[in-house]
Amino acid sequence: MTAHSPHLDASTREPPDGTGRAARRHLHLTVLGHWHVGLIGARVRVRSHPGGFPLSRTTPHFAPHGVPLGDPFISRTPLRIEPLGALGARVDRAGARTPASVDGAPPRGPVTLDHARLEQGVVLTLGDRVALLLHLRADVDHDDDDHGFVGQAPAMIEVRRRLRLIADLDVPVLIRGPSGAGKELVAHAIHDASARRERPWVSVNMAAIPTALAASVLFGHVKGAFTGATTDQPGHFERAHGGTLFMDEIGDTPAEVQVMLLRSLATGELSVVGGRRPVRVDVRVIAATDADLERGVETGGFRAPLLYRLSGFQLWIPPLSARREDIGRLVAHFARQELRAIGREADLDRADPDAHYLPAALCAALTRAHLPGNVRQLHNIVRQLVILHREGRRIEQWADLVPPPAEGRAPADAPAALPPVARRLAEDIAPEEVQAALETHRYRIAGAAQALGISRGALYRLVEASGGLRKGSDLTPDQISAALATHPGQLAAAAQALRVSKVALTRRMTALGLKHPAR
Repeated sequence: MTAHSPHLDASTREPPDGTGRAARRHLHLTVLGHWHVGLIGARVRVRSHPGGFPLSRTTPHFAPHGVPLGDPFISRTPLRIEPLGALGARVDRAGARTPASVDGAPPRGPVTLDHARLEQGVVLTLGDRVALLLHLRADVDHDDDDHGFVGQAPAMIEVRRRLRLIADLDVPVLIRGPSGAGKELVAHAIHDASARRERPWVSVNMAAIPTALAASVLFGHVKGAFTGATTDQPGHFERAHGGTLFMDEIGDTPAEVQVMLLRSLATGELSVVGGRRPVRVDVRVIAATDADLERGVETGGFRAPLLYRLSGFQLWIPPLSARREDIGRLVAHFARQELRAIGREADLDRADPDAHYLPAALCAALTRAHLPGNVRQLHNIVRQLVILHREGRRIEQWADLVPPPAEGRAPADAPAALPPVARRLAEDIAPEEVQAALETHRYRIAGAAQALGISRGALYRLVEASGGLRKGSDLTPDQISAALATHPGQLAAAAQALRVSKVALTRRMTALGLKHPAR
């Protein structure tokens, strides 16, 4: 295991406020989608109010601009949000004439949202005109110095705060987080904020270095050191002299290369291939990985001394799912980048409620979507949408490119979850019991697994092993077409009839190349 290093665990629900205390969390509304892109990312705290906190065309006023939503197609009669403290919050559109949805489902009367859902964030839409995130948020100050990466979620503000703490120090930094979360961007920001900013920045993918060439690639070689070495060639360490060497995918470094690295990091000297004496270099090392290095140490795949050398300071980057309030900002940011590349940036800035470029429903769908590829996957989706609509005035067709929501997120009108039950052995559960749990929970794996007292993986294995339980991969095109004909435009109802989850049906349709009904 690693020696203790200061780090930010982005999965914690109570991010520190810099004083060692847990920052208090309060209910907020953040704008995810709006025809005026300048309002995307604006936020207001939801406070107790007689009759409930009002949300309408004219109220509340969102910071930092101090203006309301102002959409002429949204009613002045408010939808109301009532904070319930530790119990969560209640959303009630009684009297409001604007159609609304709560996590993609029209509310059937008042909707009570528990604390867990508000921790994750609940997407509200008003007439497909405006999308907002209702969520719990720590009280932290707005961060004006973004260091080149977008986001005002508390976890990202804390990443930037810690970045500033270490930027001017020469300690090695190990950046950890899931694939696609922006680790290299953070590493470059550390370099740019350091005294080495005018010196070289060298980036190398450690997983891509062939073991046989590793010594030459990293440390260089002299003329005649081996067949084909016709000139002296500096390695990555020497090219980074005076600056920063960024080693990406450090967890996938071959074992032989780890040994070479450890010696150079320990001594600050290079053994140039074919050279007569060691060469000293002045390099700051920043490494990044999405691998479980501690597990690698336990299994022998990663050397513990190398982990300790790299972990002068550990910085954890949160997954996109932990910063959903930033998704609207990120969508607008990436759209601007891609539109600028084709000379159409002005399309994004049309402050016209009838001719806006980014549909609020798109921002809502992307916020609810399952995006395991994190920020990189989100950027790729936005890039494809901009390219596909480069001849148009706005993004029109997008549903086929947006992944479905993560499985297990229940719609607003779903039955309340059953209380937790004791863990059980999967082999003690009969197929009939599995089928009943799946039916009760509309074939959502997470809810059924919780009710049965087993893990989701165990439930998947039970379904796979049972010949009587249908899997999404079993569905034929004719079965899907018949269900959709019986339930036109109602994907959830069709999935229920087919006895699979909506997510499983969507994935099967995508695999078969079947067109999805409009969402």
